[in-house]
Amino acid sequence: MKFSYKFSNLLGAFYRKGNLSFSKNGDSVISPVGNRISVFDLKNNKSETLPVSTSKNIACFDISPDGNLAILIDEDGAAILVSLVTRAVLHHHHFHNPVHNVSFSPDGRKFVVTKENVALMYHAPGRNKEFNAFALNKSFYGPFDEMTCIDWTDDSKCFAVGSKDMTTWIFGAERWANLILLTHYGGHKDIIVGCFFEKRQLGYHVAKIAPN
Repeated sequence: MKFSYKFSNLLGAFYRKGNLSFSKNGDSVISPVGNRISVFDLKNNKSETLPVSTSKNIACFDISPDGNLAILIDEDGAAILVSLVTRAVLHHHHFHNPVHNVSFSPDGRKFVVTKENVALMYHAPGRNKEFNAFALNKSFYGPFDEMTCIDWTDDSKCFAVGSKDMTTWIFGAERWANLILLTHYGGHKDIIVGCFFEKRQLGYHVAKIAPN
């Protein structure tokens, strides 16, 4: 008698930590559930848990703009690159420190990871003919404390990061003749938890955590 059990779905699990994301068509919400991610189909009222997992609970993840790839990073900084087409793990990588955020650029050519007070910009997997799927492009420093959030401009030329030191920094993802970096203090009195660019321009908004 042969046993060929195959993972189907996860029942009774609940959200622990990590960010949420919508599918490309907006019909589904993707959420970390412990060390796995589940896809909740809002249109058809169904759910599916992908047959891939990290060693520990997922701390953050992001999906490529074309919806084909996902990067999952656990609490220890161990990352896996997953194909959402074949539901298979394509690559393993370790950042050696806890990671707070990961975010693909809107054009899908780069992604940024924040750990401690540094933002690491990588070439997106499959965009360059390199053996290493996580090819580091550049490191960005500025804040004195841990970075807490990321947002990209629509044209993928700049990204902003917020920090626990109550500052927001804007970095150029490409070489600009008139921009290297910009720091914005803004009189915030607590940790920055979100920063958002306005559509089709460099204006941005900052959200901060309310004081206790």
